[in-house]
Amino acid sequence: MRTQREVAVRFVLYGCRNNERLQVGGRWLAGWFFIRQRRMQLDWILMKAGFSLFGSLIQRFSSKADDGYTYVGVIGQSAITIHTYPELGTATVYVVTCPGEDEDGSATTNLERILRWHFRANRVEKKLLDYVPLQRAA
Repeated sequence: MRTQREVAVRFVLYGCRNNERLQVGGRWLAGWFFIRQRRMQLDWILMKAGFSLFGSLIQRFSSKADDGYTYVGVIGQSAITIHTYPELGTATVYVVTCPGEDEDGSATTNLERILRWHFRANRVEKKLLDYVPLQRAA
């Protein structure tokens, strides 16, 4: 029997030239509109990459129009987070997958490729953080 494992991957997108997509802000109705628009774009990207998306949210930390945000997408038994830093032209992405969601890593690779295009990043650094074997408690 094959050991089941959780996989954690991080990639950082540097030199993002589409700075508008790193931002979500504004007050009242404008802020609501931008949050909704960004969330719908990122939801579509996760599904296009090949993940099963069950829900998502975006959290902004101020109402300034040029501030970044944190996106959390709940995927098949796990999650993907995206943190944006418009002032640095950078986005960090953490992908944690459980058995059955991305066995061969193709969805994570597709996500990296699509986000690189979405944010117009110059460079991407990808790192496998860990394989976590899953087992029953003794």
